[in-house]
Amino acid sequence: MPICPACASELHPGSRFCSRCGTVLIPGASNPAALPPAGPLQFRNLNGIDGWLILIAISLAFTPFVIARRILRTDLPIMLAYGTLAAHSVGVAFVVRNLMTIAGLVLINILFYLKRRTFPLAMIVYWVWQILTHLGEFALYATVLQERNATTIMRILSPLIGAAIWIPYLLLSRRVKATFVR
Repeated sequence: MPICPACASELHPGSRFCSRCGTVLIPGASNPAALPPAGPLQFRNLNGIDGWLILIAISLAFTPFVIARRILRTDLPIMLAYGTLAAHSVGVAFVVRNLMTIAGLVLINILFYLKRRTFPLAMIVYWVWQILTHLGEFALYATVLQERNATTIMRILSPLIGAAIWIPYLLLSRRVKATFVR
């Protein structure tokens, strides 16, 4: 089977273009020897939302809804359940923080789908925001609400793990550099 020189996918004999990446093929080249060799570093078409960027797209689409659900199920009940002014203030702080996060995610979604050059930086700022606000949330839970449990500790670890994965990807990925250029 012939192989595409751009993406290394298998081609149907006699194909004039690659059905996966759209690369125009050499006319009459029906065997792999007639096509230039394709190596793992020869991918030419790296721009576009593909590869690991699909996971970011899915996350950006669903996270605002997850946060809105958290406001309704967790933050508002905290405001109402605890009788002290301090606990009420913590609930208000959580709601405000989550509304700010949703607003930031809407902006990041716009930057992502318009393929703006500032998207990777905005996404890194989002991860730093998540780490800092979750540390603050843990401190508030521990001091004001007197709660320390595995759930609150996981809320700190979750953004740390996410940042450890996605920040290097956003900084080093050739696909990210090729996609977000406007």
